[in-house]
Amino acid sequence: MNNLPNLSDLKVFCTVAKLKSFVESAEELGTSPAFISKR
Repeated sequence: MNNLPNLSDLKVFCTVAKLKSFVESAEELGTSPAFISKR
């Protein structure tokens, strides 16, 4: 019954929305662009 998004997924979403780039978001979050795009 938990329909809330995972907090780490929400952080990824907000970072991508702010930076408008998977690559820049991945760099800021210290992960790969592939990881970002799968979230």
